[in-house]
Amino acid sequence: MVLLQQRMEEKVAKKKKNKNVGALCWWLTVSMIGMVVVGAGVLLLLKKLRHHASPQTLSTFPTNIVQKYASALELCLQFFDVQKLLTC
Repeated sequence: MVLLQQRMEEKVAKKKKNKNVGALCWWLTVSMIGMVVVGAGVLLLLKKLRHHASPQTLSTFPTNIVQKYASALELCLQFFDVQKLLTC
């Protein structure tokens, strides 16, 4: 009877040990994924802050595009002026 009780206690102890190891692996996995997510967020924020802090952001538009836009806008305004004259 005592031997049976000892075997049962050993089985219970093994199950608890296996359960503790499984829980430890689970928490390690979750914490590693969390650290990766937090690290990626920090890197993204640092990259955005460096990008906004650089003075080169103002000169990123080429001037020829602005000149083309200005000439197209001037042509549109001339067209609207002609339309105004024709409707009056």
